[in-house]
Amino acid sequence: MGFLREVWRRAVSGDVLTDDERAAATAEGLEVLAEGLPCTRRLRDFRAPGRRSVRRVTRTSGGVLLTRSRLVVWGAGERHVDVARTALPLAGLTATEPRPGVLLVSYDAARLFPDRSGRVELELRTPEAARVVAAVTGG
Repeated sequence: MGFLREVWRRAVSGDVLTDDERAAATAEGLEVLAEGLPCTRRLRDFRAPGRRSVRRVTRTSGGVLLTRSRLVVWGAGERHVDVARTALPLAGLTATEPRPGVLLVSYDAARLFPDRSGRVELELRTPEAARVVAAVTGG
C-alpha cells in the first residue's frame, strides 16, 4: 500500500493502530478494540508546541483500545491516551458515559504530556462505553 493511501486510510477511518500493535494488544489480553468511531474532540485552554486553542471543537473519527494492562484512546489523527491501567489515577484521566453508548474521556494535557497544557475531551460513540467506564473507574 502506498504512503499517501495509508495516510488517507488512517485519516478517514481513525485507525492509528498498526498490525504489530494489534498483535501486542491481543497478547496483553484484549478486552475492547473499537475503531473508526464518530469522535468529537474538545480543547480548552490548550497549548502545545506550535498550537494554541482557547476553545476548539473538532469532529472526526477515533477509537479506543482496552487490554488487561493499558488504555489507549485516539481521535483527530493522534493518540491522546496510552496509559497503563495501574497509572490511570495518576494520569488525571476521567471516563464517563454521559448518554448510553457515548464514552467521554477527559484529561489534563500536562499530566500526560510535559510539553502541553489545558483540558482535552474526547467523546466517542461506541456500544462499549459502559465497559470502558467500568474498567477505568474500577466499577
